[in-house]
Amino acid sequence: MIQISTPTICKPAVILPKYSVTQKEIIEFIKVNFSDTEELPKAIEMISNNQVLKRHFIRPLEEIIFDCGLEKRNSLYIKYARQLAKEAALQAIKNSGLALSEINMVIATSCTGISMPSLTTMLINDLELSATTRQLPISQLGCSAGTAAVNLAVDYCNAHPGNNVLIVNVELCSLLFHPEDTLLSSLISASLFGDAATASVVRGEGGKGFAITATHSFLLSNSEDYIYYKIKDAGFYFRLNKKVMSSIKLVIPEINDFLKKTTQKEPNEMDFYVFHTGGKRILDELVKGLFLQEEDILNSRNSLSENGNLSSAAVFDVLNRLFENEPPLPGQKGLMVAFGPGFSTEISTGFWV
Repeated sequence: MIQISTPTICKPAVILPKYSVTQKEIIEFIKVNFSDTEELPKAIEMISNNQVLKRHFIRPLEEIIFDCGLEKRNSLYIKYARQLAKEAALQAIKNSGLALSEINMVIATSCTGISMPSLTTMLINDLELSATTRQLPISQLGCSAGTAAVNLAVDYCNAHPGNNVLIVNVELCSLLFHPEDTLLSSLISASLFGDAATASVVRGEGGKGFAITATHSFLLSNSEDYIYYKIKDAGFYFRLNKKVMSSIKLVIPEINDFLKKTTQKEPNEMDFYVFHTGGKRILDELVKGLFLQEEDILNSRNSLSENGNLSSAAVFDVLNRLFENEPPLPGQKGLMVAFGPGFSTEISTGFWV
């Protein structure tokens, strides 16, 4: 029997910065500014085939190309992260049908800058939430943090029946661009990630959306070098090991086992899917490994194409598309998955209400 009190992810808010750049513009930019790079032809070929057509940034491209150092980068991060987080949070709370006074916990995910006090503190002050609001800032789970936040929010709601959790995700990936970084993997990453803020409320009771009944975390052993930051005087340098491309097949058995234990279903027997937009190859591997149809991941493909990889914010952009395009029927079962540094996998399953 379906429990009314099942913690439920309500309709997300998705806030995109005003500066939009097409992939064609990025390719021309790389041709002009990285003409002496040995692997330029290979980079152009790979970028042209990564399925990203457009992304949004907090600054125009002509400003992004100048290296401004860690201090300037982080001051920009705090300025824009705070603005976008507040806007996303207000819309998400409105979507949930709750009042500000009914938020009991704030989780904020962001890996593209540093702030102390944390973004959760800023949100509590800016939204004038209760001084007793619980806080959980998450900064080092990368792309998997969005689903990790859902799982932790569900745990909190189950432990505190009737409570509600605001999740806010802010990723300003353009602040990680370094013009002197000409590694092939760096050029590929620079063509993949976009800026955005998303937010959603997990209601302990009475929500409409994706009700979560089971969660799971999995860390692939000895994979710390798959995704990481190299920190230099100029800021964070994103590093992506090509081993990531073959890592999905290693975690597929974990997804299969989790679903069998919690739903008695195979992955391809679920009714809807919310997958992190890790990139074309990642989505290809999920379709192949889970025996899915292309239409099953259309929302993830479209999110990647229109906004790029939004890191921890990505799963909420995908979930929002599910709400807006063709919401599942009540009772239909779904699967949410995201991957991140570690190499870590965060999984949620449940049903639509």
